[in-house]
Amino acid sequence: MSESAAQVREILRHLEAEGDLSRASFRGECEWTWDRVTPGLLALLAIHTAVVDELGGLPDDGGVERLLAEAVAHTRGLERFDVGDLAALLRADVVRSSRPDGPDGLTWGGCFRLLGGLVAVRRMSSADLDDLLERAEAACRHMLGTGLLTEPRVRDGEYGPWDVSESWSPETERIAVASLRVPRIPGVDILPYRTADGILGATAKLVGVRFLLQAFEAGSTGKTWDSSRRGIIANVMAKGGEAEEATHALGPEVMARMPRPTDGEITELKFVGCDGPGWILRGMMSGIGAMAAVIDLRIHFLFTHTVVDLRARDGAGG
Repeated sequence: MSESAAQVREILRHLEAEGDLSRASFRGECEWTWDRVTPGLLALLAIHTAVVDELGGLPDDGGVERLLAEAVAHTRGLERFDVGDLAALLRADVVRSSRPDGPDGLTWGGCFRLLGGLVAVRRMSSADLDDLLERAEAACRHMLGTGLLTEPRVRDGEYGPWDVSESWSPETERIAVASLRVPRIPGVDILPYRTADGILGATAKLVGVRFLLQAFEAGSTGKTWDSSRRGIIANVMAKGGEAEEATHALGPEVMARMPRPTDGEITELKFVGCDGPGWILRGMMSGIGAMAAVIDLRIHFLFTHTVVDLRARDGAGG
């Protein structure tokens, strides 16, 4: 049994013994790691596999909703979730459509609870659970091996970032900061990025991660994200750092390592960006996962659901 499968089993054992999960019941670092098999990702795929096993697929006849409702009824902590939303998640691209802080707002703790509920209602034996986790892990490894999580998903019709003049899913709650409208995510602080020149962007503070968003006018300057990347690389190299280009879920990006001026410690940074109508939106990520090929899904959500309104760049909010 793999380490991740053993962790899932231990979490489910704790859930069965205690009736619920505390924050200390599972390893929090798995929440934002998407480039390897983790307990959270394994639990999510195990839920999908268990439902398909029970129903022979994901039918639209209400069977998925009934099975999930039965599991939720056996599970503390999921009372506020609509089984229709959970069923829609399973029918969608279950990982790539996942929202931050767990899929579609379902936290990783919620994933473990729901899996525990399915194990209970299906009366799975220990051997059944081992088999389920083994098949779910095989699906995880296949998915990671295909590169699905690193395919560019930015300004493609489904994903933004958007200009305020475009159709930009207004149902998503956003915080206005200068020229940006940044999506609100539970557990993520969105703060104005202040300099001597005023508020020039927004900083998202996550556990172990900082993500700075800034919009730059590009209409009259001829600047593009392509030319900006070349400038970033030159600047990093001039300061004694290293930089390389790559293309991942947010398109072309720059991954950099720079020595801090104060003590020489190496800081890892990921620069992402996108051309919009008359602007460039740039994001700078530091902290956990900055050099990973698979970007934190919360960062992807923040970037691709931000709305740019250059007319409001002298204003502030949040």
